[in-house]
This record gives sequence, C-alpha cells and structure tokens, in this order.
Amino acid sequence: MAPHPRRARLLVAAAAALLAVGAIIAITRGGSGHKSSVKSGSAAGTADPWAQQAAGQGPGRLTLPADLPASLGLRMKKGGPPVTVSGTVRLAPGGTPVAEAEVAFMSDLGENTAITDGSGRYAIKVASGIRWKVHARSEKAVGYPEAIEPQADVVRDLEIHPTAAIKGKVVDARGAAVPGANVSIEVDAADRGLLEAALGMSAVADGGGRFELTAVPGNLKVRGAQGLAQGVVTLAAVAPGDTVEVGITLADPVTLKGRVVDGDGQPVAGAKVLTATILATGGPVEKQQFDSADDGSFTARTPAGVVRIEARKNGDLSPAVAEPRAGGATIDGLVLTLAAPVALRGKVITEDGTPVLGAKVRLAANSVYDTTTGSDGTFEVGAPGGQAYTVKVRHSDGQVDRVVAVWNGDETFVMHRFGTLQLTVPDQQGEVTAVIDSFLPAGEQAPRAPVEARFRGVGGQLTLTRLEPGVYDLTVATAGAGATRVPRVAIADGETRALTVALAAPVPVRGIVKAGAQPIGGAQVTIGGRTTFSDAKGRWVIADVAAGPIAIVAIKAGFGTAYAGAVAAADARPVELELRPSDGAGVVDGVGIVVGPAAKGAIVQSVLPGSPAEGKLAPGDVIAEVDGTDVAAAAMDDIIARLRGSAGSTVSITVQRGADTSTVDVVRKRLVVPPGSGPVALAAIGAVGGARC
Repeated sequence: MAPHPRRARLLVAAAAALLAVGAIIAITRGGSGHKSSVKSGSAAGTADPWAQQAAGQGPGRLTLPADLPASLGLRMKKGGPPVTVSGTVRLAPGGTPVAEAEVAFMSDLGENTAITDGSGRYAIKVASGIRWKVHARSEKAVGYPEAIEPQADVVRDLEIHPTAAIKGKVVDARGAAVPGANVSIEVDAADRGLLEAALGMSAVADGGGRFELTAVPGNLKVRGAQGLAQGVVTLAAVAPGDTVEVGITLADPVTLKGRVVDGDGQPVAGAKVLTATILATGGPVEKQQFDSADDGSFTARTPAGVVRIEARKNGDLSPAVAEPRAGGATIDGLVLTLAAPVALRGKVITEDGTPVLGAKVRLAANSVYDTTTGSDGTFEVGAPGGQAYTVKVRHSDGQVDRVVAVWNGDETFVMHRFGTLQLTVPDQQGEVTAVIDSFLPAGEQAPRAPVEARFRGVGGQLTLTRLEPGVYDLTVATAGAGATRVPRVAIADGETRALTVALAAPVPVRGIVKAGAQPIGGAQVTIGGRTTFSDAKGRWVIADVAAGPIAIVAIKAGFGTAYAGAVAAADARPVELELRPSDGAGVVDGVGIVVGPAAKGAIVQSVLPGSPAEGKLAPGDVIAEVDGTDVAAAAMDDIIARLRGSAGSTVSITVQRGADTSTVDVVRKRLVVPPGSGPVALAAIGAVGGARC
C-alpha cells in the first residue's frame, strides 16, 4: 500500500531536519592557515552550544553498566507498553472537525503518524510512560506542538490554526539589499522536526533581498544570514491568517584576535578555540571552532551578539569569557589560558536518601560541563576551578537546581521528586483541561514556569504529572460545563494528591482593542490560559471563562502591551484595551507594582518609579487583603484583577512587612510601564516573572 502523500512528506522532512541539526560544515580560512568548522542551531540561550565537546573531558567520567539492578537506586524511566491516543482535530477558532488532517507524535523513540477520518477523528498507538510531542496539520493550518505523557488509553483533541505569512526584505548594515540570504523561522529544537514537515520555515532571498515564509501564528523569531553576517527580528502576537511585513538587517561579523597559552604563559599550538554567539535573547546560537597557530595565535570571525570564547587541548580547558560584541568590531589581545580541569564530585539523592541513578548533571558558568550519575548516585566531572557553577540535575522522576559558589569536596544534591495531582470532575464525560495559572516552588520566593502548564483528561478524570514540589494555582474547565479556579494547591516532594472539583457556569468575556480612537485588528488577547485575536473592528470574545475577577492582556506587533482587570459575569460590559505605538512600553490602569505569587496572598516584587504605590509599598511586602477582602487563599489573577481598576479610583491594600501589618489607600492612575522595568508575564500562562498592577 502506498504511503499517504502528506505522511511521506512528513517522514522525509523530519529525517532531513534531524540530519540538518547534526551537520558540521568544514571550511578553510584563506591566508591565516587556521582551520575552522561552523555549526548553526536554535538552542536556547541557557543551553550550551558546545555541550558535546565539554561532556566527559574531565577525569573519571562515569559509564553505566546496562545490567545494574533497580534496587541500587532510582532509575530513569523507559517506554512502557503501547497505549492508544485518540481524539478529534478541530480548526480554531470555530472548532470545526478537520478531515484528512495529519497527526504526528515524536519522541526519542521515533515518530508515529495518523490521518483523521471524515469526522476529524484519529487514533494512534504510542509507547506509554514517556513524553511525546504531538501536533496536527492540514494543507493551510497547523497546530502548536504539545507535550503528552500517556499512562493508559486517553482522548486528546487537537487544535490547528490558519497559518500566517511572513514577508520582508534582507539588507546589510549599510541598508543595501542582500540577494541569496538564508531566512528561517527559529523554533525550539524539539518542535522543528514536527513543524518543518508542514511549513515553509526557510527561504532564500531573491535578487532584491525579498523573501516569504509560512508560520504558525503567535510569537516568532525570524533569522537572516549570509555567511557570518546575521540578524534576528522578533515578532509578537502574529495572528492566524495575517501577512506581516518585516525588515531584517544583517550585522557585520565580529573579529576576535588573541593567543592560547599554558599556565606559564607559553604559546599552545593546535588548541581548539571555540566560539558561540547568541544572536538574540533565548537564541538562536551560531557556533564555530578554530585551531591556534604555531605561536598560539588565533583569529576568529563570528556573528555579532553575545559572544562566548574558550579554548581546549588534550583535556586542558580555559575559563570561558562571554561579552556582547557589536557588528563590525575587532577585539584584539585576548588571552586564553589553559589549565588542567579540576575534578568536581557530587552525589544526587532523594529526600529519603535513595541514590539517583542515571540523572543528567550539568554544571553551567559561561560554559557547561555534562555528566551522568552512577549506581550510587555519584558523579565526577572535570571543569575549570575557582568559579561558581549553577548545577542542574534532571531525571525522569524529578529535578533540582542549585548554585555552588565554592566546591568543598563532595557536594550532595537532594533531588525534588515530581508529584502527581489526580482531579475528579463529577458528572462529566467529555474532555477536561487544567491550566497552571501560577507556580511558586517550595522554599523559593519568586514564581517561575512549571515543567508543564497544560493537562487534559476525559470522562471527568484528569491527572497532572511531573509536578515539582510547591504551590499551584489552577483553572479546571470542560467544553460545555464551565470552569473553576483552584488556588493554592500544595504538592509535597513525591506526593500523589486527589481533589474533587465542582465547576461553575462559564461566561463569555467580550471587548475591543484600540489605539486612540482607531480599532486594532489582529491583537492577541489572553485571559488565563485562553487566547484569541481581535477582528478587523478590534472586537474579541473569549467564551467559557470562569466567573469572577480576571486579568486580561493584549499584545500586537508594532504596539506595546495593554493590561486590564475585570470581573467575568453574564451581564458584564465589554472590556476596552488601549494599545500604544511600540516602544517596548505597556499601558495599565493600576497602582504601579509588579507582583508574584506567595505561599499566602501575593508578594510585591518591585514598585514602578513615579507610580501611586511609590512610598507606600515596597518590594517584599506581602499583600494580605484588597479592599477588605482576605486574599491569602485567592488565585493570582483574582488578586491582580482586584488591584487593577479605573484610573482615579481608590483601592485599600493591607500588607505584611516582616512582623508588622498595615493598610494603605492608593489612588489608581493610568500608567505607562517603561521598557525594561521588570519582567511582564501573566501568572495565568505559567510564565516566569510577575504581573504589573
């Protein structure tokens, strides 16, 4: 039987993507006699571009026998028996079932695909107990890759969105068109194999520097490159079906000159000089490798950005140096001093002392060094001494991050095991969803993103897995029976908790997005975990919102960000959101503070200069009451919505500062939040940072 044409295209494109990720192109630099190689990737800024080279170069790297008994420690999970995942593929926003759509599941074990029938249904068998990335696509629509870790047969409906078109022109640093430039949409490496099969994510600029790409709607990065001249443009909230025009300016390369020497200052020939340039926040990254000459000298050319450089030879390492470098700059006089790595040792255990076998351990400074724990939970890795390291431990059953400023002998890392939350929604037979609105890790003061933010179940049952210990705010919803907020759910180390959730009747929330008197179409509007886009008249509606206080955010390419607090109710008036031309600023009616979740209430993370709260509230204050209402157990978006309100109105805020409790009255006003004043994120979408009020 011949393969389905879209399925065949998927397999070819995915295979090509995997080959492209690992490709190394060897080149020779004329004149200098230095050999170099180039790697390109879309690794995040926190990932190490040279992890493969760093791993195991230190003394005593551990290798794990395949026949170790499970009793020796906590082992990594492997795929279990096959289970069936089934569901319906629907076209957003109307929810129309899509026939002949392709569904793809991808993991380290491989890829499984299926085609929907005439009613949009699919069914597919995959290994249980491991994480899969899944999405669906049709000829003109594609879904966002989602994570799923099935333990048994499960129903998982998938949404696809009409694609967007990205058009533009590539120019050099002097404004001249760049024919033949390579242009691509940068996505997470784990998603690229899935998305490249459905989208034209790369193109070559024509004779006038023009290009056109197809993209999933949302927040995008578009990268242009011609050799080492490169540039990245970030696009916020590209709407489904939009056509967005962009200009990409390629910055001139940076030249780095210097010497590689040993501990006595003597030149080292034939050392590997490694550079990695982060082109934009969060990536992509351009990586290169050079050889030092007989006199230890080297000349390295790299794209402009945050440039990291280091040297290695015969197991000796130089500390990595990372600094921002402007296009066209020449940096001379760099000295990279090689030294034998220090053997850094540690042990990973659980809270009850069980050694953790097979955990991945990463030591990160300006460079990173990887290894794996042995049967007794110990590890050893060689790395430059005399500097602090962030140690990241990852295991299928848990994780831990810790900064070690001074390595004194063997360090012990107590791994926090993931917990599980089992939710029951009575009298529900259809799909149930849960969104983590905010997460405060155990023992920490600041919120951050959880490992996974969205979960789905069916038949009134929903299991949230891989939950780090801490306090969670959740929203639980079904398609027809409404939603409810479940605040302050505490999960202990390795705990399995069960809750029964009663749903409230949902209500639609409507509004309009404007800039001055002009309605703004294609703006992305978010309430909790729900997102939509405004139409040509600026109007938007999000159905099935849980009744009660809500926080709303609107964002649009070419504009800043608008925030609003409201109360979702059946008779509520439309909410007006005001955008401003883009300068990185946002507009909000409020008191002028950035807040984040606390174990009880919310904590003030910062106070905006010149705001009504300045002089009345301070970072570290814990908000206990708003207008006389106790918010110790309230969800974060409830607290945010209560703090926000119309400019000119007054809000009473009771705070705890150390052992003291006081109440202040603050008059709200319209605030223009300047760029760079602090991280902006709705706790409702599980992002790092706080929400401005």
